[in-house]
Amino acid sequence: MRTGHIFPKLRSRRRIACLRLAKMKLVRGSALIGLALAAGSACGTFAQNPGAGVTSTPRALYTDEQGDRGAVVFGAACAGCHSEGELSGRLFQIGWQGKSVGALFTLIRTTMPFDRPALLQEHEYADVTAYILRLNGRPARGDELQSSQPLEQVELFPASGLAGSATSDP
Repeated sequence: MRTGHIFPKLRSRRRIACLRLAKMKLVRGSALIGLALAAGSACGTFAQNPGAGVTSTPRALYTDEQGDRGAVVFGAACAGCHSEGELSGRLFQIGWQGKSVGALFTLIRTTMPFDRPALLQEHEYADVTAYILRLNGRPARGDELQSSQPLEQVELFPASGLAGSATSDP
């Protein structure tokens, strides 16, 4: 009978520790998004001149097959903590505006899964990044996304791309 009392306490302690870690991660992530939103608001360029800066259309970075594989990896390794909705849409795009695909890839590769960073293979991190690009409407054509590509030079969400999203969202 004593074992029955100890095990639930142990499970509860683990749950509390996991919740504390998740809360710290959430606070840190919220602060980063808040800073990004504040910086975007301070600039005012999005509302006043959505076409300023980048004028090229978003280029294709991944294949449909890679996006499909990314969906599978996301479901297995990411969906327990993240929803598709929090990684797509206008708020996500505004938070990542002006940042590179390489920055997103590096963040995912070095910090995820939260409980065991760098658990996945390099190509699986590329697949998940491709899936996030798909969730956000980036076109799927061309070659597969790979970490060896110069991803730091590719803007994730150019201001011109967000202008269309802002006007089409209700």
